Amino acid sequence: MFFIDILFMSFFIYGICNFDNIKTKPFAIENTKKIIYLEKQFNIFIETELQSWFISNLGYSFYKLLHIIYHILHIPTAIPLLLYLLVVGDIYNTKYIFYIGTIIGRIINKQFPVLPPRLLHTTNIPETQTLFLKHVELESRINHDMYSSMPSLHTYWAIWVSHTLYIIFGYNYYFYFHLFTVCFTIIITGHHYIIDIIISCFLYFILYTVLLFI
Repeated sequence: MFFIDILFMSFFIYGICNFDNIKTKPFAIENTKKIIYLEKQFNIFIETELQSWFISNLGYSFYKLLHIIYHILHIPTAIPLLLYLLVVGDIYNTKYIFYIGTIIGRIINKQFPVLPPRLLHTTNIPETQTLFLKHVELESRINHDMYSSMPSLHTYWAIWVSHTLYIIFGYNYYFYFHLFTVCFTIIITGHHYIIDIIISCFLYFILYTVLLFI
């Protein structure tokens, strides 16, 4: 089992770190148009309006607070829990849901690059110009995986963290709190579309169901 953990961890680290998308923006723009079109068909393309309303009414400071919260609830919660399972033991094998889902997500990110909402103002896509912040634009320029919007690994990791804590410790209320907070913040901060979140939920449900019967 230790060898399998090392193998999965290697693929996991490789998938996170190896993401070259310098030449992918034209493809990302076309894929983004497909995502926006699909959301409009279901009347859920509300990300830019939500961001504009939130920043205009609640202000820049609260927006920055959400940005900090979203970072705290991502890697600083998932990685310690993963290390805990590696050291103490994982009788439910939930860590493999984490590994496999992340690897699949990164493969989709690479094969189907999509611009997150925070980058829509850099394109000529109609009806996507909205209020964005300077530090978000700066972050976008230095972000090595800026076109990895779909699926949302922020959502996938949030489901995994909250669900694993529920399975092991019975933290049922925390499940809803953690997942809602992450989903809300990644939409408001312009990191993901609603459809990214939906697809990530389906991915987790499918993997959990499959691994449950292995």
